[in-house]
Amino acid sequence: MPAIPVLLDLLKEENDQMRMAAALALVRIGDKSIHPIREYIASADDEDCFWASWSLALLNSPLEEKAVAALYKAHKDSTNPIEMIAAEEALGKVIGNQLKQ
Repeated sequence: MPAIPVLLDLLKEENDQMRMAAALALVRIGDKSIHPIREYIASADDEDCFWASWSLALLNSPLEEKAVAALYKAHKDSTNPIEMIAAEEALGKVIGNQLKQ
């Protein structure tokens, strides 16, 4: 899907709302975005991983340690209330999926 690389690039934008909108669009694309998101997280700086990690969590995809760490760091350290709530939501999904196993 040609939109996925563009959306992944938008995850690096300065504008918080743009990053969040790109992450939500990746979730709406669905399973086709999982592999590209995983590749993005593997190669991205730690600070650029949050919204990609959030997307994977909402897609119910297992998360690597780097992705979980990005979610936890945002929950613990972010001053952005939207990021904090999104991190809680994603961490809740991760925990819920682990309990189902």
